[in-house]
Amino acid sequence: MRIDPVVLLGLLAVWLIIIACVISSILHQPFTKKQRFFWIVFVVCVPMVGILAFLPFSFNKEEIPDIFLMKHKKKKHSGGGGSTRHR
Repeated sequence: MRIDPVVLLGLLAVWLIIIACVISSILHQPFTKKQRFFWIVFVVCVPMVGILAFLPFSFNKEEIPDIFLMKHKKKKHSGGGGSTRHR
């Protein structure tokens, strides 16, 4: 497989778009100026780790509240006659 400058330029463009989207998301979060500065520096200086660390904060909790409810509901066993009990 040959990696030429066009491929590298394409990868760089995609990476810059990802970083720009993450920075845009940081700027739209309800953070203080210090927190925003920290996250932007962290994402830019340590890109992969920074993006993965910011990911849980990037969700808008008001738009998708059910994703944060990690309650396990017990299923009622209905039907018949088996000796297996669910607790």
